[in-house]
Amino acid sequence: MSINDILKKVLPEDRLFLLTTKNHPDIFLQIRSQNIISRVRLIAIIFTFFPLIRFLIEVFILPSFFHFHISFRLEIGLLVVAGGFATLGLILYWKPKSINYRLAIIILLLIPSGYFLFSRFILSYGHLNAASTTVSDIDLFLPFVIVSLMSVFPLVFLEFIAFSTILITTLSIPSILSFSSIPSSINNFAIPWYMFLVGVIGLIASISQLHASKTIFLQASTDHLTKLYNRRYGENILTLFYTQAKRHQHPLSVAFFDLDNFKSINDKWGHEVGDEILQNIATFLKLNIRSEDVVIRWGGEEFVVLMPYATIQQATNRLDKILKTTLVPNSVGVSVTMSGGICEIWNDNIKDEKSLIQLADSRMYNAKASGKNQIIAS
Repeated sequence: MSINDILKKVLPEDRLFLLTTKNHPDIFLQIRSQNIISRVRLIAIIFTFFPLIRFLIEVFILPSFFHFHISFRLEIGLLVVAGGFATLGLILYWKPKSINYRLAIIILLLIPSGYFLFSRFILSYGHLNAASTTVSDIDLFLPFVIVSLMSVFPLVFLEFIAFSTILITTLSIPSILSFSSIPSSINNFAIPWYMFLVGVIGLIASISQLHASKTIFLQASTDHLTKLYNRRYGENILTLFYTQAKRHQHPLSVAFFDLDNFKSINDKWGHEVGDEILQNIATFLKLNIRSEDVVIRWGGEEFVVLMPYATIQQATNRLDKILKTTLVPNSVGVSVTMSGGICEIWNDNIKDEKSLIQLADSRMYNAKASGKNQIIAS
């Protein structure tokens, strides 16, 4: 049994969602990745100007604060930081994947962290006067700014803990090595503690953002009646699955289902019974497909099932068994059947994702014309 399986049994679904990305839907991961990468770019572009402003102030307004050989190295460091932020902000057009957004965050945090360690090392071997000590104290607030940056991103608990642990440990190196030769109005050993406190606040903010993102995602992507994905997000998932199937040359089957004689059921028993049947059908489909398959309410009484890695024969065998199973009961005891059509990306030589739906839909109508309560795959 994997750790993820153990966590599923121990934690409620909502808490597990906030703890790890293992159970995040692919489309949500893609959206969140794009969101984080965009924020990294924006922060990098904005932060490009701060070291430049400080560079201009220290060179032209406060030129006598540092000895030249110390000041020169720090000013070069500021220019490197500005260049690093500018480069990150201008070139960061990566695909929205988990590994990419995590790498983007690491690079964003590494740039100012590197400067902080560099400046502490340089200043520890310099001779500073009172005025320059005041200026050097500004850098002691940099670790808090760096740690607080993580609160900008909607990270799961384990991601935040991993990032913050590495970050706080790294930024505590000057305290650990006791760079006591740096005059300071702040106790260096207090810095790790305050970073930890800032990190706790950042964790709360980050998790809150993730929870809000999940809520917005569910509201925008889920059909309120059946709790399945709605057509809008279903099309996004289909595009994602289609792209992956084309790139990796694996099968992708699509089934299009329509309830038989559903209008007459609504007319005879009313829309409340119709809604009950739709909810029961949705639950029935979710319980009888594979974990990697996706069920979508396409509209009205129409449902689409996306089956990655399933050949047309595998998909037909699986869904045919579902059709032959007695459908879920309803309050009026009416018998409900479905007709469906299936197609597969390679078997049917599909050129784009829209053609998958169109062909499956066409075969579904053929199934209805041929007697209903069946699946047609050719």
